[in-house]
Amino acid sequence: MTVSTNPLTEHIGAEVQGVDLTAPIDEETFAQLRDALYRHAVLVFHGQQITDEQQVAFAEGFGTVEMMMPSDPAGDGGPIAILSNLDENGDIIPPDDTR
Repeated sequence: MTVSTNPLTEHIGAEVQGVDLTAPIDEETFAQLRDALYRHAVLVFHGQQITDEQQVAFAEGFGTVEMMMPSDPAGDGGPIAILSNLDENGDIIPPDDTR
């Protein structure tokens, strides 16, 4: 795969193109992605429709994936955490909310 990056700002973030996260990624491509992550700190992959399993497989290319604590409300003991700024009614939680 040919990976290309487009910096989002002068200091942080880049859009990544040329990578299909639904397919297995070879080590050379992962090396390019790790380098891009090191340079930009945040990578954005637009238009990727991936499963939880594909997300985990992709994450494993960067190192060991940690499991969530079963007692954590964001996770069930697996590798995927659900984070949101919406409450149970779909309303935005204010920044000063302490829950």
